[in-house]
Amino acid sequence: MPTQARGGVAARVVLGSCASLAGAVWLSTALWPLRPTGAWPLVAELQASAFLGGVVLAVGVTLLLSLHRRFWPAVGLAAVVGLVGVVLCVAVPRVPAPSKSAEERETSATAQYATQQAAQGAGQEARQDARTVRVMAANTFFQGADDQQLAAVIKRVHPDVVFLSETDQEEASTVAAATGMTSLTPVDPGGFGPPGRKGPAGVATLASPAYLARTGGLAQLVPGVTQFQLPQLTIFPGTANQARLVGVHSVAPTGPAREQWLSDTARLRQWVTGHHVDGQGVGGQEPVAKQPLVMAGDFNSTRWHPGFRALLSEAGLHSCTGYLAHRPTWPATSPAFRLDHVLTTGQCLDGGAEKIEGSDHLAVWATVTT
Repeated sequence: MPTQARGGVAARVVLGSCASLAGAVWLSTALWPLRPTGAWPLVAELQASAFLGGVVLAVGVTLLLSLHRRFWPAVGLAAVVGLVGVVLCVAVPRVPAPSKSAEERETSATAQYATQQAAQGAGQEARQDARTVRVMAANTFFQGADDQQLAAVIKRVHPDVVFLSETDQEEASTVAAATGMTSLTPVDPGGFGPPGRKGPAGVATLASPAYLARTGGLAQLVPGVTQFQLPQLTIFPGTANQARLVGVHSVAPTGPAREQWLSDTARLRQWVTGHHVDGQGVGGQEPVAKQPLVMAGDFNSTRWHPGFRALLSEAGLHSCTGYLAHRPTWPATSPAFRLDHVLTTGQCLDGGAEKIEGSDHLAVWATVTT
């Protein structure tokens, strides 16, 4: 074999082996235990992008197989399948899921939609079933979102409840006034953000007066669970239909905040499932493990993160997207990861994502049952 050919073979062996090993390790991070690996540098980032590890692994295996001529047809097929897979991974999460038909909505025991009401304007439906609610969550990026555009999106989507994260009282009041919604909980952004802005801790709860009147909703801030504010709206309090709508904003898993990120997710899980910490109820109240629950906001986690998957499975929560797959929401300019979620223990009826100028996240919304 000529020296040049031997060099090419050696290069493919080295590259193929390295890519296979790196891809396998990268992909496996999604299965690593929360402790102690969750707080290690770059682990959260590798877990969020673990699907790319599968691509690297496939490339490495393809390079190794290409060393044998008899595998070349398989190599070509693998390349085609890999390319199609990448295209599908990018395209499918952006394809809206088929909506329920009017007949299905009318006959559903948990989600009956009334006919269009002129008082609400064209294209807006009245959700009459007591257990049906449309929830929206938007991260305003340190109060930097375009509030007028945000208000316009809210009026178009027509949610019953909106959770705003990285906000402050002034922004919450501005959006509430522009949309006719009611701001329910005090907002404390805490600390400092980028120059000229406040901190990221504030989470606001807005609700339509009609929804509050229909459900008797009572709002409060739940202490002692996450580092940032955790507002809760209890609907139909003290009745058989009682349910909780919770706005969530977990810290991002960067630098020294990685440990707090793990703690936020763990304590959320403990709170909603009825677990206890040091013999006391998490959040300063006795948890109700089987109470219907909706959670919405910036979790700073994807389904590739073990802690977030544990929250979903242990609490019986379903992620509602409105798309054929989990559409990415961050960064807003070129979304690659879905960090923002609407979760429910009930059913998902529809949903979507909206771009808000000035925010680094897409806003998400979903119509769910509690």
